Amino acid sequence: MSAGIPKKQCQIQGCARSVATLCYCCQKNVCSKHFNDHIEAIKAQLHPLVDQINEVVEKIQNLKIEQLANKAYEDLDQWRADIHKLIDDIYSIKRKEIEQIVETNEASFVKHKSEQMDEIEKIKLDVEQLISEDDATVDQIEVLKSALQTTETNLATVQKQFIAVNIRVLDPDLVRIKCDLNTNMINLNTNQEQQQESKLRRTFYVGKQLDFNYYE
Repeated sequence: MSAGIPKKQCQIQGCARSVATLCYCCQKNVCSKHFNDHIEAIKAQLHPLVDQINEVVEKIQNLKIEQLANKAYEDLDQWRADIHKLIDDIYSIKRKEIEQIVETNEASFVKHKSEQMDEIEKIKLDVEQLISEDDATVDQIEVLKSALQTTETNLATVQKQFIAVNIRVLDPDLVRIKCDLNTNMINLNTNQEQQQESKLRRTFYVGKQLDFNYYE
C-alpha cells in the first residue's frame, strides 16, 4: 500500500478537514467550510453597521450649535446655584463660629475693657491734678500722651483682632470658558484608510468576487 499524501489539517479546534486557505480574519489555515463560516459571520455584521451609521448620521444632522450653547448655559447656571448654596452654607457655619467666640470670650472681653477703663481713669486723674496745680512740665505731658496713645493702640487692636474675618475674593478665572472644536478628534490618514480597505478586500476574497447588497 502506498503512503497517502500528507495534508494540512484545519486549525479550527475539533476540525479534521484539509486546509483550503488562509483566513486573514483569524490568521489561521482553515478548511473551506470554516472559511465560509467566517465570511458569513463577517457579512452578518454589515447590516447592523449600516444601522449604526444611520444613527450617527441622524445625530450629526440634528446637532445644533444652539444645543451646545444651551448646555453650556445650563452648566453655568447650575454652577451659580451650587456656589450660592455653598456661600449660604459657609455663611451659616461662620456666623455660628462668631457667636461661639462671643459667648466663650465675653468674660475676657469685659475684663480687658475694665482694665483699659482703669488706665484711662488714671490718666484722667493725673491730668486733672496737673490742671489743679497749674504746674505741668513738658516731660509730664509727654508721659500722659504716651499712656493715652498706648490705651488707644490697645483699643484699636481689640477692635481689629478680637474677631477677624479673613475673606478671599472669588477669582474671575474660577470659571473658564473654552472652545476645543478640533481637539481630541480622531483623524485617520490616507495610508491608514488604504491599509484598512486592502485588509477588508483580502478577507472577503476567496477564488471569487463576493457580492454584497447595501441598504440605506
